[in-house]
Amino acid sequence: MTTTGRLRRRFGLLAALAAAVAALATLGSGAQVDPSGTTLERTILDLNGDGRFEYAAGETILVREDLAKAHAGRETRRKALASFVGFADFQLADEESPLRGPWIDLCGSHPFISAFRPQEAMVPHLINSNIRAANAIAAGPVTGRPFDFGIQLGDAADNTQRNETRWFIDLLDGGKLLDPDSGNHNRYEGPQGGDPWPSPAGGRSILELANDPFFAPGLRRANGEPVPWYSVLGNHDAKVQGTLPNLPGWWEFAHTFAQGPLYIRTIGPDYIQELCADPAKATDPAFWMKVLARPATTGLVTADGLRATLTRNQWAAEHLPPAQAKSLDPEARGSTGLPAGHGFLDPRCTDAAGTPLARLCYSYDSAGIRYIVLDTNPDEGFEGGNLDAQQLAWLERELVAHSSRYYDAAGGLATNHSADNSLIVVFSHHTKDSMDETFPINLKTTDFPTLERVDDDGRALGAEMSELMLRFPNVVLHAAGHTHENRVWARPGRAAAGGQPGTGYWEVNSSSHADWPSQSRTLEIVDNKDGTLSVFGVIFDATAPPQACRGDATDSATCLPWANDPTDESALQPGTPKINEEYLAAVAREVGYNDPQAGHAADADARGRDNSLVAGPSQDRNVELLIANPMSAVASGAKFTRAVAGTKLVPPAVGAINPGSVPEILPDVPTAGPPASPSSSFTRTFGTAGGRQADAPATHSALPDWAIASASLLFFATAALFWIARARVRDWMLGVPARRSPLR
Repeated sequence: MTTTGRLRRRFGLLAALAAAVAALATLGSGAQVDPSGTTLERTILDLNGDGRFEYAAGETILVREDLAKAHAGRETRRKALASFVGFADFQLADEESPLRGPWIDLCGSHPFISAFRPQEAMVPHLINSNIRAANAIAAGPVTGRPFDFGIQLGDAADNTQRNETRWFIDLLDGGKLLDPDSGNHNRYEGPQGGDPWPSPAGGRSILELANDPFFAPGLRRANGEPVPWYSVLGNHDAKVQGTLPNLPGWWEFAHTFAQGPLYIRTIGPDYIQELCADPAKATDPAFWMKVLARPATTGLVTADGLRATLTRNQWAAEHLPPAQAKSLDPEARGSTGLPAGHGFLDPRCTDAAGTPLARLCYSYDSAGIRYIVLDTNPDEGFEGGNLDAQQLAWLERELVAHSSRYYDAAGGLATNHSADNSLIVVFSHHTKDSMDETFPINLKTTDFPTLERVDDDGRALGAEMSELMLRFPNVVLHAAGHTHENRVWARPGRAAAGGQPGTGYWEVNSSSHADWPSQSRTLEIVDNKDGTLSVFGVIFDATAPPQACRGDATDSATCLPWANDPTDESALQPGTPKINEEYLAAVAREVGYNDPQAGHAADADARGRDNSLVAGPSQDRNVELLIANPMSAVASGAKFTRAVAGTKLVPPAVGAINPGSVPEILPDVPTAGPPASPSSSFTRTFGTAGGRQADAPATHSALPDWAIASASLLFFATAALFWIARARVRDWMLGVPARRSPLR
């Protein structure tokens, strides 16, 4: 063999060895981010200001370092700990219910807002399309870990009615036809005198089509198995219109009136003025008797017993397996989904003696993480939240039971050697700042309102709840809904110092499905193996395309025709009309965006979205949230500490999405050091001095830690071998006999 041949052959052997080492290293770091189906891939925006939507460029992941610094190379070390999908504020409304009060929006003031939405009849289809999107994504887009569960963060129903509650449970359970109608199933009996959208199906209005049954697949894995889902009580699940106190007399009146057939067509201007001036009159039966006595005030709809309002325990019973649900409430249908009871089977939250509490709080474990679900909905007051004293005490017991180290009320570091030490995530409907209900009289939470129910124990507002959580280093995340906005807040506590752990957590809030932008969010928790955790939150849109075809000149070439139906309802139930639920979902999103009292009319930045009130600024949408890992020994050292209160956020200098322009994926910021990984176009840094480029997110490895360590060891050993032998490599390649060392 020639010298050149030997060189080529041996160079080939070296190349193969290098490729094998590189392959092992790639396996150790995991595959790159999969943006498919999320706003990392593309967004939906009104790009030219005509009120119609188009696909726009995807958005990056912003790295938030408010609570901990990001360390280089973490994408190669990451291990996924949890992956779940959050849905907030479905607000499924029975638009034809007598208990609806669209005229109350004439007040135009707090708390009477959003009593009517022109897209309400099509919101079930938009929720269904969001669930379809979650099914298509199937796993955390950053880590690739299949969803452990879904979480419904409250206000699933809009008016605490049984049929609204049934609709959201059936949407999540799926595998069935869902009928979103009430009363007369042959005609529309709601408040809209005109259609919000042209009829796509000759003769029948869009509102009539929206009331036909459609197929709901439910929350599913790729193999068709159900994804477990849990449920949180919201103020709209617990109160009429989410705002009216559960007072005796009023509750019974609302329970009966909701079922029909009498309904209030309109209210005289004098009564509207009276109601707007004193919202407490909304719960005064005498006021409503006066209203109903005026001629031409009322009309008739078809009565429907499924419109009956539910008590708190009746609402929980609908989540239980059918046999257990009916044993508690003969009218209940129950749920066939997983897990059984969706959190509301025993054990629920209890007092110190083990007696179940009246509020619907509970906790559960998933993949070694403790999840605590709170009921922040008092019977008194309006839409604000709070915790009663018993639930606050239960929350503290839960936190202590799962924390090996924490700070007591006096600020001293306490140790709990018997703790089931684990990361802790808290779910509630209300955010910290919306837990502000200070009604002058506190009512004991009871299933049916009574006259003897004053609670002398007081209430804890959001600040007190947060103060409690900030005593526990293991609390890393609080996820909530209620505000209908995509928002993220850093909640800093004490800094780590002198071997004592720091505290702080991230609060993540997501937008409503009933209002623009009608999005959902995936959440992933990963261990970066450097003393920090990352919480990834990625926004995704419904699978419905940007436009449903209106049949006019504003339609794009890619609008969805009514005839392009993803399912055939008649094949599932003979005689059922074919309904294009994706078409209706697209209509709901666009009508909501163009709602004169919401959407872009009330939110000047809704088009560009970057400074939108509800869509949230860019640092609150696709995010990587760094936080010290309380489970890591490194986390308590001096190198990796959490920031204290007052950490300054520095908004990114580039990348704002301007109205009328197509948002672009930001280019990487050039930096010294190793090149960015291929996925770095999905990531940029927010809140750091100097704008340092953060490492790109990567998926967790399917390999165990020993395999990753072995691959790394092999790589470095090989590199060291070539470094030591570099003087002889050329001779070996050329076939020159090795020279014997005089030392041998």
